[in-house]
Amino acid sequence: MLSLGWLLFTLLLGIYGLTTIVISKGKAAEIAIGAGPIYFFIGGIWFTLYQYQLNLFQANPATHALSSLHFHFSSAIVPIFIGTLGRIMKKKSWYSWVVAIDIIGPILIAIGMIFSKLTEYIGVTLFACNIVVYTAYLLAYLRKNALDNKATFFLGLSCLAFYTVVVLSILYPLLKKIFFLTILDFIPVYGSLHAFGFVLCGLIGWVYTVDFIKEKAVNRLHRSSLVRFML
Repeated sequence: MLSLGWLLFTLLLGIYGLTTIVISKGKAAEIAIGAGPIYFFIGGIWFTLYQYQLNLFQANPATHALSSLHFHFSSAIVPIFIGTLGRIMKKKSWYSWVVAIDIIGPILIAIGMIFSKLTEYIGVTLFACNIVVYTAYLLAYLRKNALDNKATFFLGLSCLAFYTVVVLSILYPLLKKIFFLTILDFIPVYGSLHAFGFVLCGLIGWVYTVDFIKEKAVNRLHRSSLVRFML
């Protein structure tokens, strides 16, 4: 029953995300941020299906659990992170493509999980490559720009958690044979790295980053006002 409450909450998030996209006036960063809450709602649907152990087309409850993690901690959060990065970075010609792929990738994954493995693989590949672009650019941005030490630390941890997930995903077939693991054994590890590593550290890092940039802008404004006053 609690999952139904969560489903309703994510529905409200989805409506908020849709509203954000409508009023974004075509700004890629704002569209990305609006897409995040919509994918939260899709994650809420998968989570509810898992709690009630319902089958959807060819997907079983175990697939619902993995899909719920994916849409809560990857599909929903990555667009928000990419949108936040877009707000502070110098606009690049490729940024709109990153946003577009980030929105299309999860849709292909969701369709592929039910109807076509090939479509799922294409979606996963596009989405994973997109996160690589985001994390690589973010690490380069942190290296070149002086930010709050806490922001740099947590954003760096977030990127490290993502790369750890990638490595574990690549090694999963081997680990499964050596340690006799199943997908249900992998889900808690996958979920923890995403929830507490990539997502939580990323959110904390971006909060520190935004606060630092705001404080820097206020100080610059104060200095400018002081110079004008002295002149």
